[in-house]
Amino acid sequence: MLDGSAKYMEGLSTFQRVWLYGNIFPESELISGITRKLLFHPPALYSEKDCCEENGHYCNKAIDYNDKMRDMFHPFLATSPLHARDDIPEGLMAPFKSAIEYAKTNKVGKFYEVYEINELQELLYLEITSMIQSEIIIKKCENCGKYFIRNDRKKKYCDRTASGTTCAKEAKRKQNKQRKENDPTSKLYWNEYSKNYERVKSGALSPNQFEAWHKVANEKKKNRLSLEK
Repeated sequence: MLDGSAKYMEGLSTFQRVWLYGNIFPESELISGITRKLLFHPPALYSEKDCCEENGHYCNKAIDYNDKMRDMFHPFLATSPLHARDDIPEGLMAPFKSAIEYAKTNKVGKFYEVYEINELQELLYLEITSMIQSEIIIKKCENCGKYFIRNDRKKKYCDRTASGTTCAKEAKRKQNKQRKENDPTSKLYWNEYSKNYERVKSGALSPNQFEAWHKVANEKKKNRLSLEK
């Protein structure tokens, strides 16, 4: 559905592909029971970077910070809903003002989504829907065969590098090699080129002589190839 290499579907947008899929397979199970929650503060995740050791005990900075905020605003949890247009009870004025000051420090301006995943199929569903919402199309690299995110509709190769070269350069090298092997003129030209290049390295042929030969040979190769076409 999201594969830009899929035949006959090159010109379709992400949502056009989804529409097509939904109409071809209307009974497909695209509904997921994933539970989603929206949080106003970052979820406290237990990660190595948040861990520290104090007095021989391990603690988590993210969890400790959330606990501190929860304790500060705990008086609000024990009361009926408050409205700013009403008079704030005197006993809650101090934590209420603290909440206002804390809100001023919040520069994030976004929600945090937390999903409850129970099986692999739900995780894949979540990943695919995220790709659809971001209008992401993937494509199989014509050199290494691995998928990559397609930013350009005409792009054929990924940006992976291996052995100091990119897939685009490697593909071009393979094409040149195949052309040399299949074309007698190019094969003869490159054989002579390699021989003369080695002669330059050994001192048997001067650079000027090599350049003179290369100019004539290259012109002959082009003329021969143009006649063959």
